[in-house]
Amino acid sequence: ITIEYGEIFERFGGEKIQLVESLNASPDWVETVQGLVKDYESM
Repeated sequence: ITIEYGEIFERFGGEKIQLVESLNASPDWVETVQGLVKDYESM
């Protein structure tokens, strides 16, 4: 993303682009969503 969109970001006035880890890469997030799905399925 930084390489592909970095130039566009700078062209529109962006000064610093920094990527952060994706939320859905966290095992805690995956477990939480899994629990929500299981709760929904049991309704």
